[in-house]
Amino acid sequence: FFDLFTDFSGYVEFFLLQDLVDGDKIRFFLPSDGFTRPASPLDVDSYEEYMNQSMAFVQARNERISRWATSHQRDKTATYSAT
Repeated sequence: FFDLFTDFSGYVEFFLLQDLVDGDKIRFFLPSDGFTRPASPLDVDSYEEYMNQSMAFVQARNERISRWATSHQRDKTATYSAT
């Protein structure tokens, strides 16, 4: 699968997931302890933390997608005709 993107960085760049990585480390929405705890929040406090981190990611990615779309728009003045 990653052959399509050359490497993990290419995958991250293609899908605009830069807000989920910090250098060569993945940013988790909850503290990670080596995958020994359940992936879902265990209590109200951890749920709120997960929710806040998720919403921050969604907002940051939406802004990144908007910037990407704006920089890749076709010339709005061009006219297109059906043939």
